[in-house]
Amino acid sequence: MENVKTPYRAVHNLEALGLEEDSRRIRILWMYPDSLSIHGGRGDIMALMRFATMAKIPVEIRRVDLLTDPVPLDQADMLYFCCGDLTCMGDVIKALEPCRDALKDFAARGKVIVANGSSGAVLARDLTMLDGTVISGLGLLGMHWKQRDSVRGNDLWLDAVDG
Repeated sequence: MENVKTPYRAVHNLEALGLEEDSRRIRILWMYPDSLSIHGGRGDIMALMRFATMAKIPVEIRRVDLLTDPVPLDQADMLYFCCGDLTCMGDVIKALEPCRDALKDFAARGKVIVANGSSGAVLARDLTMLDGTVISGLGLLGMHWKQRDSVRGNDLWLDAVDG
């Protein structure tokens, strides 16, 4: 994964902050924005850029669009997964499976992985679909996800170990 370049131009706020092109910045990979986009993920990433600019934090956002695109972890400080439909999580997990150890190392080195809402299923131990199919997740977090047949105000229900 060394020196892999994604085919997309990065968007950054350096000019807005009056900084030079070679200035340090937080490098964010926006993971699969077309596949994981059921709750306004584009707006979330735009808000992140806006708040970073207001806080005078230099940020660069690079899209990883296709499940077949390389994931240049060596060029990132943070991964951002927007909320997505659970039916596509198996494909996302399959695409990231070759990166499982690299993702664990990424997190162990203090890098940030944000999985918004249902995209947390990618990082979970497993995901159980309505038909009973169990999909193994990347196992970065000790969670078990279960698809529900209806949504009542939110996609997430949590059962705490202590009840």
